[in-house]
Amino acid sequence: MRGRELSVGVLAGRALGVVEIRPRSGVYDYASKYTKGATEYLAPAPLAAAAARAAQAAAETAFAACGCRDYARVDFILSGENELFLLEINTLPGMKETSLLPMSARCAGLDFTALVREMVSPAARRFLAARGRPENT
Repeated sequence: MRGRELSVGVLAGRALGVVEIRPRSGVYDYASKYTKGATEYLAPAPLAAAAARAAQAAAETAFAACGCRDYARVDFILSGENELFLLEINTLPGMKETSLLPMSARCAGLDFTALVREMVSPAARRFLAARGRPENT
């Protein structure tokens, strides 16, 4: 399918920013994904506000429908007719410089440290609660 490739991070059920992926080769393959400079990432994506909101709402819906928790990355193709097509939900997204979840978080005002803190906090709370210990111990 042809169209624009978009990625939306989701943190605690709420969508972060929309990132557009533009591989210089025209194909987002392994080399395009993992070779620095092989892909242009537009963060935030240059979309009309309504299209960005639609992608964010669809990401939140997919996250909830699949029973995800804490965080994920949701990828779409936006067709020439402005239809969104779900590609995948990645519940263990990459966390490198060229990774999409940190880019999406930066669009929402979260730097890398804040993102990691927000990703880990729910698991830490569950861990402490399972042991009957308050959070601040």
